[in-house]
Amino acid sequence: MAKVLKKKLSRSDWLEAALQALAKQGPESLKILPLAASMGASRGSLYWHFRDRQDLLDGVLNHWETELTDTVIALEKSAGDDAEKCLLNVLNDVLLHDKGRYEPAIRAWALHDPHAAKTVRCVDRKRIAFITTLFRKMGFGPQESEARGRLACVYLIGDAMVLAREPRAKLQKNIRARHRILTER
Repeated sequence: MAKVLKKKLSRSDWLEAALQALAKQGPESLKILPLAASMGASRGSLYWHFRDRQDLLDGVLNHWETELTDTVIALEKSAGDDAEKCLLNVLNDVLLHDKGRYEPAIRAWALHDPHAAKTVRCVDRKRIAFITTLFRKMGFGPQESEARGRLACVYLIGDAMVLAREPRAKLQKNIRARHRILTER
């Protein structure tokens, strides 16, 4: 009889599973035993990557910030000097690749957890600052750039919270329209 080899779970596997659990069941799902059971693993496997539950919770917030904010910013910063194209790329990247999929869960968690709330505020400032910089590069003044940056962030967050899973064709059409509205003079 052939022995079935289990895949060795990485820290990233655990964090993604935790985000999925958070999105489906809320912050109460971020407990060691239920999470390990949902992964078909022992809690020892989780403890290989995390000191304790708080380390897991901190890791979830950090993973959300890094993978769904920092990587988008880094990718677009490396794309060149065309700020309008960069903004369009951000809209496409976030919306077409469903990078806002955990926004509702993270933000709901932040309503009741001060550490999560602090992380959300930090991420929001980072996102707004990045997009505001794009509008400054397009030639808008400081106040208008910030207003447009905030509006763009609200679009991105709002899609995940209100318009989850629109058909791709409709989403692409809306992205182009939003880009046009955001960049019109």
